[in-house]
Amino acid sequence: MCWIACRGFTRMKTVGIIGADSMLGKALKLQLQGLGLNVISIGRAKHNDIAFDLLQSSSQPVSDKFKIDVAFHCASSFAGDDRDGIRLNFLTNTLGSLSVLDLMDQLKCQHIVFSGSIWSCVGSQIPGTYTSYGLSKAEGEEILKWGIAQRHGIFSSLRFSQLFDTEGLCCRHQPWFGRIIAYASRGLELRLPASIKEQNFIHVSDAARLMISAAESKISGSWPVCHYESLNNTRIAELAYREFDCGGKLVIDMDKNPFQPVTFPEDRSIFAFLNDEVRINMADGIAMIHHSGFSEKFGPLDVL
Repeated sequence: MCWIACRGFTRMKTVGIIGADSMLGKALKLQLQGLGLNVISIGRAKHNDIAFDLLQSSSQPVSDKFKIDVAFHCASSFAGDDRDGIRLNFLTNTLGSLSVLDLMDQLKCQHIVFSGSIWSCVGSQIPGTYTSYGLSKAEGEEILKWGIAQRHGIFSSLRFSQLFDTEGLCCRHQPWFGRIIAYASRGLELRLPASIKEQNFIHVSDAARLMISAAESKISGSWPVCHYESLNNTRIAELAYREFDCGGKLVIDMDKNPFQPVTFPEDRSIFAFLNDEVRINMADGIAMIHHSGFSEKFGPLDVL
């Protein structure tokens, strides 16, 4: 937890989702509409209510008919650490925050709930492995925090650990989780790298609900959000093979580079402030994938 400005309760009527077509954006939209709120979708796709691209130097003019009480910011670049990926991450995640502030002015909005990343927390990764994604998200977060403070508004960042879902959208950002589900659900042999430390996964529906709770409670600051349960990939794979029970086997391949060790914050104080917490553990999440029939959406099937 970095700081707290205020805490109370507000009733939202109209909200905007930046990155409405993202995995988290879709989960948010579903829950917000279920609460009876008017949801304005914001993003690059033509079907969104407001056209917006973080790569643009400034936001396009927005119709005066659009006003929102709270903006949920879920858009990010997840590019790698090659030259092009680094540039894209900083242009999108860092400088894009200036366009978000411009958009907030047009929408007469002074309250942002940001989907941050645990990879932005100092000490989350071993020295020399700090990714451009984590750093660019952290710097973008600081710009938003500063800009909203200048506007006397409310900014909160929930720095989530690793998000997964039921429909397989997470595979783009969590390829090894996708592989585990794909191989286990098809009864195939999976040659998995060794695990040095645990992973920490949160189901996207929990993440969406916590962002809504953050908006309702007006909590401010940057908060780590990790599950109580941490499991290494070997244990996650064991749970998957047990759940699907389709045959196949798990092999730990010591010739592969082990998974990168990550240190997840132990601070869980956000749950007390929100009077809410994560509800879906990994075993339940895998069972949801199994019984939903979406396991075929998971992959890739590319492990040698």
